[in-house]
Amino acid sequence: MVCCPDYIEKQYELDQIERIYINGDGAAWIRSGTEIIPKSIFILDLFHLSKYIIAAVGPEPKLQAALWEHIKRSDLEKVMVVLDKAQKLRPERQKAITKTKRYIRGQWDGIEARNRYREEVQGCSAEGHVSHILSARLSNRPGGWSKAGAEQMASLRAAKANGLNIKEIYLAQQKQPVKALQVDAEKLKRAKRTIQRNVAIEMIRNMPILKGPQSPLTKALRALAATA
Repeated sequence: MVCCPDYIEKQYELDQIERIYINGDGAAWIRSGTEIIPKSIFILDLFHLSKYIIAAVGPEPKLQAALWEHIKRSDLEKVMVVLDKAQKLRPERQKAITKTKRYIRGQWDGIEARNRYREEVQGCSAEGHVSHILSARLSNRPGGWSKAGAEQMASLRAAKANGLNIKEIYLAQQKQPVKALQVDAEKLKRAKRTIQRNVAIEMIRNMPILKGPQSPLTKALRALAATA
């Protein structure tokens, strides 16, 4: 996943960084990160490479081992030789093998980069994090999120996964403590009497009998309501 350069500049001292690895499946939008993030190198994620290899050769341990060995040695020619052999042995997988050939050729620079920086590149857990931390809450059932809401929920999920105390984080973000409301006791009493008087007047004026036929009682009540 490509990060915003502004975020990297705020979180790290760029002049102290030697290399930034962008790990992914090789999609154009991921690779484009090398154009906007300084000192960045694209590395092909082994999870996706493995999916293509399994789809191509299936449960053939010798073919799989041979492919991984040649990939490890950055020998594209021999990788293609093994896939050619697989096409002869597993004709039912022609389409998958052709796709794998195309994928490996197209992503070979990312494979070579991984081999070149093998000791530094320990792998990428983005797929697992997206699935178990974010998607489990944000997209496990139909729902809509605003950009602000999604960012806040993602931050909370990440904090929880890292073992942080959400309550402490929230309280620490409150710049101003909540102040107790100061109320004048005498003003409160006067306001209460006014409310009670207005309620009583409203009750009198809305008595059903006042809307009935004219009588001595209704005359008296109307006079009382008028003076209220």
